[in-house]
Amino acid sequence: ALDCSGQPDAAAQRLREALARTPKSHHARSTLGMVYAKQGKLEEALEELNRAIELNRGFDMSWVYRGNVLFLLGRRDEAVSDFKQAMALNPENPAAHKGLAAAMAGR
Repeated sequence: ALDCSGQPDAAAQRLREALARTPKSHHARSTLGMVYAKQGKLEEALEELNRAIELNRGFDMSWVYRGNVLFLLGRRDEAVSDFKQAMALNPENPAAHKGLAAAMAGR
């Protein structure tokens, strides 16, 4: 909620605190990755999203978030692969479809 209210630094701090208590929370790691990405901290975002996927390969949004980060890092083929994985997990995920279309178009 803090990220959505324009307080990404506070959101990141709260998420890090939550992860100190529950380090295996794939959802908190995925959300922290998204917050880092919005802050332009793409390498940090990628690290958190990799950890989130290691913890739960079945959470489609981690694949979408990582696909977005990979795309921003210029790693288009890897981004396409992540968006396809997200769609395999949840064919109805509009973010996966949108990300895949953007990555395939190269924009």
